[in-house]
Amino acid sequence: MAEISHTKLDQHFKESAKDGFAPVYLVYGEDFIYEQAAKAIVAAILPDSSKHRFQHEIHNIQDGGLADVIEHLNTYSIFSSQTVVEFRHPLLFANRFDAGKMVQRIQKAHETSDAAQARRRYLELLGRLRIDPEEITGKTIHEKLGVDPSSFGDPAWLLGINEDCIRNGLSAPELSSDMEIMQRAVEKGFPKNKHLLIVTDTTDKRTGLFRAIRKTGVIVDCTIPKGTRKADRDEQRRIFLQHAGAITREHGKTMDSAAFDAIINMTGFDLRLFNSDLHKLIDYARDRKNITVADVRSVLNSMREDPVYEMTGAVADRNIGKALSVLFSLLASGTHELQIIMALTNQVRRLLLIRSFLESGPGNAWHTGISYDQFQKSVIPAARQYDEQLATTRGALAQPGREDDADEKNDETDDEINEDHSGKTAMRKTSAGKSLGQLPDELCVIRKKEHPYAAYSLFSRAANFKTRELTAAFFELNRADVALKTSGQSSLAVLESLIIGICGIQN
Repeated sequence: MAEISHTKLDQHFKESAKDGFAPVYLVYGEDFIYEQAAKAIVAAILPDSSKHRFQHEIHNIQDGGLADVIEHLNTYSIFSSQTVVEFRHPLLFANRFDAGKMVQRIQKAHETSDAAQARRRYLELLGRLRIDPEEITGKTIHEKLGVDPSSFGDPAWLLGINEDCIRNGLSAPELSSDMEIMQRAVEKGFPKNKHLLIVTDTTDKRTGLFRAIRKTGVIVDCTIPKGTRKADRDEQRRIFLQHAGAITREHGKTMDSAAFDAIINMTGFDLRLFNSDLHKLIDYARDRKNITVADVRSVLNSMREDPVYEMTGAVADRNIGKALSVLFSLLASGTHELQIIMALTNQVRRLLLIRSFLESGPGNAWHTGISYDQFQKSVIPAARQYDEQLATTRGALAQPGREDDADEKNDETDDEINEDHSGKTAMRKTSAGKSLGQLPDELCVIRKKEHPYAAYSLFSRAANFKTRELTAAFFELNRADVALKTSGQSSLAVLESLIIGICGIQN
């Protein structure tokens, strides 16, 4: 049907409101832009956002096989309303197949007693490998599937699924890559009230899938030129200026060209990072209308992170893609894996400390969407008070019997907290001036010499997690630490699994 730029989506929506929306949309390119484009497509097809819960399905390739997506698309609904099935597969056009991950998905279905799904995924695996169930035995299973035996332990459970398939006369379908499977599905078509939205990083215009989608659907190009030619740089600048203008207008702000150039000099043409920094500056400016170069230097210089902390920040944001990307760079540059483990442990510990404050009485000062200005006025003082209370309790616990000694308590003057807003450690003293409790900086919710906006960002990140999720993350960290020291597994595999586990933990 068409291949358009993301900038032409509004025009496409107006035309589609009359002629009907396409059955298939392929959105690819810069992840920040294609995420916005995908949201816009869903909103256009399903204008009533209250129904998205029932009419908008999101499937990630990490969560299940392609067969599940196609099954949902071809299932006729008893309702006549439109449905959008969104399929996120960053490497759909890369034609890469990971048997090990498919075995993990089969095992997950098996452990949750979903026998039908386990069989379906197992047969999909055999189809990809062009293997018949009769070829699988206890002696050949590892070689045939081409996976590390340690990845799924005792193969008895997998052999049981294989025997079940043979007993029921089930054979593996003739499958190959995700790209070829999807191409056949697109060419066959879907029910009229179903729309497929494919979101991916890159495409290959030479493939049959790309041609099939272009014939029956709409392809949305969300790429940004990456070259260094003047034409590429001019286009990059135009896109970033356009985005900056839209965001600042939305918040009633303005930004001069000098401030814009200062951000670009610090971030480069990375739209996701640029957008994040722009929102930090909007919060920092508070009631002032104009964002200045001084604001950029004050906020971004103090918060610019080295790669290790860039990775831990992405994990705290639950941004798996960015976290893995930085992880690959760190390992390639020679960063030791145990240094990465330590950095992640420190980050999770800090988030857990903040989370414990948020769930306390003083933590009621925080609420989702709180402004940076209000955070400084109400949350920071409440957090300092919370730290002081912990210091008091810690000091009392360090002196057994003190609380039970009534005579000594009566002889004391009122306890006094030394509150030093310049950042000195919270400390409790007696009337004689002797310290009863001191809270180490690493145990404070608000740390000394910490920029207030850095604390504000951490609070926002901590609010994305539940306490039990952060507690579970410690078990993931311990497991990864042991694996790195004893198992012989590759550092990349262990750390990749760790990051996905922390970012993806839901319960």
